[in-house]
Amino acid sequence: MTTIARMALTSILGLWLGTPAYADIFSFSTGTPDGLLGALSQPTAPGTLETETADDFILSQATFISGAVIVGLIPPGTPLADISNVEVEVYHVFPTDSDVGRTSGPPTFPTAEVPARLNSPADVEIDDATRDGSDGTLNFSADLLSANFAVQNTVVTGIKRKPDQTTRGDGPATGEEVQISMVFTPPILLRADHYFFRPEVQVSGGELTRTWCRTGCGSVPTSSAARLRRPST
Repeated sequence: MTTIARMALTSILGLWLGTPAYADIFSFSTGTPDGLLGALSQPTAPGTLETETADDFILSQATFISGAVIVGLIPPGTPLADISNVEVEVYHVFPTDSDVGRTSGPPTFPTAEVPARLNSPADVEIDDATRDGSDGTLNFSADLLSANFAVQNTVVTGIKRKPDQTTRGDGPATGEEVQISMVFTPPILLRADHYFFRPEVQVSGGELTRTWCRTGCGSVPTSSAARLRRPST
């Protein structure tokens, strides 16, 4: 029986374009992982709900993205071979691709479950931007960076509907720091806009918790690191 694991992602290190016909690399970064915060993102499994963590980035013109690198935590002693699949999704920013009628409207678009939808990912992903190792549209490899890496606080099970949404986190976590490098086949084409990038990692026979961190990130995740190459005009 395969167990869907939880990964703690300490940072998203990069997105890039590998097509030689294009130029003008665009970069943004969260900085070196500092271990301040971890946020759960896991696929659906029997008895387990899907939980997603995403980070945002802005494109000023149409861009091909041919790969990404993420860094995260897996439990101590977990073989890298147990990382069995990686999937990424890209979302517009709410209210695009979203049912605004479920909210109380602007300016913050609150609902019965959350205090605000403003500046959050859309209700649904961009279909043609999904890349998944299980269907051959994503290839990945994993490398061990550190056998012992800790985060001071996590958001794992304490995800509550309002009015109980302020939980102060689920406490610290420690694991192996791993880097996962991905190549998208085909590359993802995105128009100029504001987006959220959501990776999910599946681990066989264990648990994997994903945390997002950067230097000075405090209590919430911020922008991911990326390297994007834009089509020349």
